[in-house]
Amino acid sequence: PLAAAVENGQVRADLRARLEGEVIVLPALKDCKEIILELFCALYAKKTGKSPNVSASFAEKLCLHGFPLNVRELDTFAQRLAQAAHSSLQIGHAELLAVPSANGKR
Repeated sequence: PLAAAVENGQVRADLRARLEGEVIVLPALKDCKEIILELFCALYAKKTGKSPNVSASFAEKLCLHGFPLNVRELDTFAQRLAQAAHSSLQIGHAELLAVPSANGKR
């Protein structure tokens, strides 16, 4: 971290200011549940050229998912469903959201 390096005298403060520029803090996807469905549909449509038909149960499961990998996880999920040519998404498709942990377990 640059702040610690400046405090330790390893990096000059003016260099830190130039390197950091504007710092924008974005909330995690799990903290923005109100945009998850719209973002998913946009990512899916970008990959397929058409919006998905999403069931209410799928939308609920999607919005309740914790997204530990943030937007990249949502994008990967949309990619998997787009490649499988699923245009009508049901609750069973949401099971693909499960991401293996570091030890290989879900």
